[in-house]
Amino acid sequence: MGDLRLLRPRSLDHLLVFARCLLWLASLCSSALSQTPDSFNPGANDVVRTMAVQGDGKVLVGGNFFSIAGVIHSGLARLNSDGSYDASWPLSVFDGVNCLAVQQDGKILIAGTFSVVSESYRTRIARLNSSGSLDPTFNPGASNTVNALALQPDGKILVGGSFTGLAGQICNRIGRLTAQGQLDNTFSGGAGGAVQTIALQTNGAILVGGSFTTLAGQSCLRIGRFDSEGNFDFSFNPGASSTVNTLVVQPDGKIVVGGNFSTLAGSPCFRIGRLNSDGTLDDSFLASASNAVHSIALQTDGKILVAGAFTTLSGVPCDRIGRLNADGTFDSTFNPGASNTVNAVIVQPDGKVLIGGAFTNVGGSLRSRICRLNNTAPATQNLTMAASTIDWVRQGTGPEVLRTTFDSSTNNRTWEPLGGGIRLANGWQTGRMGLPGSATIRARGHLSGGQNNGTTWFVETIIGRPVITVQPTGRTNDATTTATFSVTAEGPPLNYQWLKNGATLADFGGVSGTKSATLTLSNLLGADIGNYSVIVSNSYGSVTSLVAQLKVIDP
Repeated sequence: MGDLRLLRPRSLDHLLVFARCLLWLASLCSSALSQTPDSFNPGANDVVRTMAVQGDGKVLVGGNFFSIAGVIHSGLARLNSDGSYDASWPLSVFDGVNCLAVQQDGKILIAGTFSVVSESYRTRIARLNSSGSLDPTFNPGASNTVNALALQPDGKILVGGSFTGLAGQICNRIGRLTAQGQLDNTFSGGAGGAVQTIALQTNGAILVGGSFTTLAGQSCLRIGRFDSEGNFDFSFNPGASSTVNTLVVQPDGKIVVGGNFSTLAGSPCFRIGRLNSDGTLDDSFLASASNAVHSIALQTDGKILVAGAFTTLSGVPCDRIGRLNADGTFDSTFNPGASNTVNAVIVQPDGKVLIGGAFTNVGGSLRSRICRLNNTAPATQNLTMAASTIDWVRQGTGPEVLRTTFDSSTNNRTWEPLGGGIRLANGWQTGRMGLPGSATIRARGHLSGGQNNGTTWFVETIIGRPVITVQPTGRTNDATTTATFSVTAEGPPLNYQWLKNGATLADFGGVSGTKSATLTLSNLLGADIGNYSVIVSNSYGSVTSLVAQLKVIDP
């Protein structure tokens, strides 16, 4: 070992540099242990710009790629939770997808630079059914790039980008659509430059960021606000010196801002800062970045994931993906490093961190433009019913949500809204007056992520009888091949029992998985032809799936 006296600091300045180097080395060692990519490794051949996790754990991925998980598939794909290609997703998009929005009914809005969706013309905005087929009833069109989507609680759709026309009418860079795709002319809108990001505050006010210098005809430097009706808010005008790429609202109402700016609200602030809800600068937030910030994700423990093109974050070496403590100081326990720009970051319900971008290496492992990272601690949640309340406790590293909705069902098919939740210290609460004890309760939390935080989706949990969210589907197979039937349900802990023609199945010979979510039938013959279904049960009761018919071509 070398002479350690050579490392002895010789002045106060040297001591500070020495201490900073030790902290940096410690952060590298910690990240090497904690922030490793997991086995999720589909790979894409070009930039990934956005992602969203569906209720069954499958991952929607959008970007500029035309190959993902080793399969030729353009623009928008769906991956299984292990990163393998989901061949049941039929749809491709030709040219880029920048953002997504998953609606309450499961339909999926997509937007970006594309002009064709599954051989149908759709200019830069389209809607898909939950199965992945194109929704023919929705076709507003935009004249240029769409960067961001945001869903209002009433179902209206906020759209931001570089366009000057939306739904066949003049609309400069920000507008609002009805749920049917018509332009909502009650929204004053209009921006004198590109809109990059849109965020909703808890009172329904609409935050907007971008490169514009006017908003609704008023002087407004790159960040502004509308009220929930779409009227310009003159009281909110902090200003930024350069482009605002992303806006995220914290549970306390404060607004985390990321972009390319060097001043925010009239004060020095380098590419990431925080505003109070009234637009004044939060001087207690100590963050900075050396280059552009493109995406931000909040955890339920108050920590803040940051993605972009930077190589230092809050003064610490950090390559393009890192995490801040609640006060903006660098969190040395999360510093995996990426080889190129990270455009998007989201947190899965289990706390794992999904990133997408232009990189080919993350944390020393080969990962082509999409990667999933283990987190430093678990995500926990618990939905319970008390005598007069329903409580959804959310803690740990799970995704923070801006607002919640609660619903109840007595038949697991139709849902009655119970209203939004009230924010508590560790979660959300709503009333349960008049609900029968047998009711199934669903809680959903709405959040944003992806490039420019232009993608919106929701996490959910259920208590009560199981709810089947994805039914098994029929299929036709050749003889001697293998068939699988799968079901996705919520309301754990769950038990499964597969049936054939109404009779209970057991594992034997070529039949396996009869008590799991996936039934496998190997070496098929004509005797396997039949109607397959599954009973899903838990301590609250049971539900039987729809029937899936198996046909076997057995000469």
